[in-house]
Formats: sequence, structure tokens, C-alpha cells
Amino acid sequence: MQKLEAINQMRIAAQMSGINTLSGTLSQETLDAITILEKVSKEVLSDGYDINTSKEYKLVPDINGFIILPTSIIDLQINNPYSKEYVIRNGKLYNLTDETYTITRTNLEATIIFDIDFEYLPYPIANYIVKRATTEFIDQQLADNDLTQKAQIREAMAYRTFKKSITFRKNPNMLNYIAGRRSIL
Repeated sequence: MQKLEAINQMRIAAQMSGINTLSGTLSQETLDAITILEKVSKEVLSDGYDINTSKEYKLVPDINGFIILPTSIIDLQINNPYSKEYVIRNGKLYNLTDETYTITRTNLEATIIFDIDFEYLPYPIANYIVKRATTEFIDQQLADNDLTQKAQIREAMAYRTFKKSITFRKNPNMLNYIAGRRSIL
């Protein structure tokens, strides 16, 4: 799903007209919608799913002993800390135990949760993010209980599809596929 399509879904659900582009001068409502969409996307992805989690990401210090981290990291957990505690600070791995950015170990591995550009998300996840962002957008922009309730219903339906998609991807087999299908008889 493209970001423009997502923003238009949010605007239309809030009874606003659609837009043709996300470039140039944008209305405050559109800027708010973009901010909410990006915030909700990061919130949803921060739970870590198969599409945005690397479980054995190798962390290698540069020649100065720093481990510079990709800017798209939402969270990380060192897999083999050996009694050291590490966090992300200023785009680098920071050793809390020794209070230093200099990392002397060369065999660190981490489980890393990455942020993914909205356009690259699988449809069930993107759709859920849009529906959740729409609920928040309507509540913020209009404070209309009827529209918010309708948005919450659509959000709940999208959430069920999203969760079913995650379950299916965790155990892709014929039994999951058949169990998830509806009978036409």
C-alpha cells in the first residue's frame, strides 16, 4: 500500500477530501495524518514480527571500537551479553556496564527489530496500521464519537486479519491454510 493511499483513507474516513500528492505545501490535517501514520507504524512494528526482526544480527566494531547501528533500528537485545548490559545511544551501541561506546568484543549478536518503510509492509499489516491511525486521526481532528466508533470497528476487523496473517506466516502449512479458509458449501 502506498503512503498516499493510506493518507487518503484516513482523510476520507474523517469526511475530508482526498489529495493527489504528498509533496509540496500540505494542509495541517494532512501533516497530522502523516505524523499519526508514522507514529502508529512504529508502534505496531515495535512488537517485532518475522518481517522486521533479525534474530542473529552480527555486530562488528569499527577500527575505533564503535558499533555504528543502522538508523532503522527500533529496538535491540544482545543475544550473548556475557554480563554486560548494552543499549542504543546516539546511533551507536553503548556498554552500560563499563560506561563506554568502545566495544572490545567482536562476536556480539543481537535480536534487532527494524522499522520498515510503510510502502514495503505486507498488506495485512499496512491495512491494520492505517485503520488504527485512522481511529486516532478522527479522534484528534474531529472528536466525533460516531465516526470514531465506526473507525474502531474497522480497526478491530483489520486487527483480526493482521493477527491471522502473522499466525499463518509463523506456521505456513496446509493445515493452517485449510483451517483459515471458509467453506463454500
